[in-house]
Amino acid sequence: MSAPVPAITSLGIDPGGTSGLFLGSWRRAERAPFPWERKPYLWRAWQCDMAGTPDLLCWILGNYRVGIAGIEAFDARERSRKMRGFSASAMAALIAELEAILDAAGVPHATYPPATIKDWATGRRLDEAGITDATSGMPDHARDGGRTCLFTACKHAGLRDPLSRVRTAS
Repeated sequence: MSAPVPAITSLGIDPGGTSGLFLGSWRRAERAPFPWERKPYLWRAWQCDMAGTPDLLCWILGNYRVGIAGIEAFDARERSRKMRGFSASAMAALIAELEAILDAAGVPHATYPPATIKDWATGRRLDEAGITDATSGMPDHARDGGRTCLFTACKHAGLRDPLSRVRTAS
């Protein structure tokens, strides 16, 4: 029988003109009924421009043991394109490049629509998980990376929902 996993380490990526990346690691809890601590014992938040995002991802993967990653998809509706000022093709190319880097590193990953993440990863959930404090003083990009990080850890890695008595996200 293998030893239990000592930590969940999730990386959330909010790609864009200014990309936000958030790494969170949660340890096993000392007491039942929940197997993981509520707040990460290690967190890091970064922001960079679109061109630097792949290099930053490579650096993170070279310096941290990332167990799972989530990427916020680009919403290509006309209103979103006007608000963000990017072409859908540039965003699609960036996301494809990030996915290729994660694949090459052997890191499981998923891409989620922005509404899926933001509807679930509310401000209250971020507060309970310590992500609001971790990104205090930073623009929203890093916090959005934190939303994706928390959503991915709960949905795919077994971290409990910070707002419930249930172990995983609904």
